[in-house]
Amino acid sequence: MTEEGRRYDLVEVTADVAIRARGSSLAKLYANAAWGMYDLICDTATVVAVRSWEVEAASDDLGGMMVDFLTDLLVLWETEGVLASEVEVDIPEGGPPWHLVARIRGEIFEAGRHELLHDIKAVTYHTLEVRPDEGWAQVLFDI
Repeated sequence: MTEEGRRYDLVEVTADVAIRARGSSLAKLYANAAWGMYDLICDTATVVAVRSWEVEAASDDLGGMMVDFLTDLLVLWETEGVLASEVEVDIPEGGPPWHLVARIRGEIFEAGRHELLHDIKAVTYHTLEVRPDEGWAQVLFDI
């Protein structure tokens, strides 16, 4: 896949794990950051779209909204076992304040069908950068 076609890249760090999400729009950037997190949790190719969930996040800054959004998805994973096979994000223009609505399609984790890859404990602000003008965002996850 060409560089501009990738959703995200892994970023090497001494502890934890980070991704650099890519996106030609703000909504795609946030959706691809979600994909990066879900792909760290498990092989998303094994997840089937059988249910839907909706998540909203808002903040005065794009970094805060990224952390809040991914944290809300992580809470869904930790409390209900939600894994994604589809992620759609809508972000109206005109912020700040910023607001997003995400629709997640997927299923609940099933041992034996879904192999867990990383135990993500938190989405952090450490090294966080959201650069929609350059088409990327970097997020560090505490594992």
